[in-house]
Amino acid sequence: VYTFAFFIVPWMHTFEVSRTNLMIAATLSSATMAILSPFCGQLLDRFDSKKLLLGSLIIYCAGLVGISLANHYLIVVLLYGLILPIGLILAGPLMSYALVARTNIEKKGLAMGVVALGTSLGGLLMPPLVTHLLTDYSWQSVWQILTAITLVVVFIPALFLVQKHNPQQAAKPTTSDTESNSLWKSPSVLMLGLCYLAPGMLFVAILHNIGALAADMNIEQSQAATIIACASIVMAIGKLSSGALSDSLNHRAMYLSIIILMAIGTVITSFASGYYALIIGVCIIALSLGGVAPLIAAMVARSWAPEQFGRVMGIVHAFAACSGAGPLFAGYMRDVSGSYITAFLSFLIPLAIAFVMFNFIRSDTHKKIEIESPTI
Repeated sequence: VYTFAFFIVPWMHTFEVSRTNLMIAATLSSATMAILSPFCGQLLDRFDSKKLLLGSLIIYCAGLVGISLANHYLIVVLLYGLILPIGLILAGPLMSYALVARTNIEKKGLAMGVVALGTSLGGLLMPPLVTHLLTDYSWQSVWQILTAITLVVVFIPALFLVQKHNPQQAAKPTTSDTESNSLWKSPSVLMLGLCYLAPGMLFVAILHNIGALAADMNIEQSQAATIIACASIVMAIGKLSSGALSDSLNHRAMYLSIIILMAIGTVITSFASGYYALIIGVCIIALSLGGVAPLIAAMVARSWAPEQFGRVMGIVHAFAACSGAGPLFAGYMRDVSGSYITAFLSFLIPLAIAFVMFNFIRSDTHKKIEIESPTI
């Protein structure tokens, strides 16, 4: 996810297509994740997590190899948009949060924050690595190297460290279609999803356009990679601190503070005229976004039983996956207007809507409640 932006320019040269056409890959990926997340959430509640994890990683690695062999940009779009999302869901944050939710530890908010550091670590290490590799190897070879990294760093540890878990043996979950449908009708679940979507859409738009934005500003691609690496560091700080604070502070006040901070970062990023202003703006956005995922995951873990966590977070992640519309919109606005300023400032509108909407989600009850009328 964090390295997609650095393949845009090589792909533009290889396939002779516009950045808008290539951004379809990110948008399609998000759309696929939006469709699959609720179903994958049900799988997490019903089947052995280890088998799901390993199987999805095999599919994911097959997609990586397929992209490295692509001879047309549509192949890249289809593989990135339809195959990789399977691994991104069942071997990504949703799986991690579900595993944590099943534990009996007291401070699950802090645990969610610790687990969320994984994506920040990837954002810290992978962009510099990929930009360095692209100077010595073709983009095709780099994707094959990414496949090997996935097998060594993710698949092998998962094979030995993740324990088998059968939800139906550990508890007696209610898995009827009626219950799953009622979650889609829950105002709290739907509003949580929308409040997850708004900040995510802004950050993903910047993330996938940072390479092209840097080129427009005459900033080296290595410096753009440094921006993402720094953003990953401060995002890690946001995740860990938000997770820890969510165990004791009011969730509404935390979320509203996050949105205000993100709006400030958006304005700075939009009007940045140089490297240092850009890195400050992006890092402020990353810091605030880092607090969103652990906060919402902790809210769901507190308010629903562990055997329902997968389905609830699956729906929430379905909304979050729609953030893929952000890169396509930002890329289109750049092609039309010649600048990213209007595109980035436009994201203040969904942030404002989320700011207002979160006030209508009811306060913490610190107890498990029924899914028909959840209280967050």
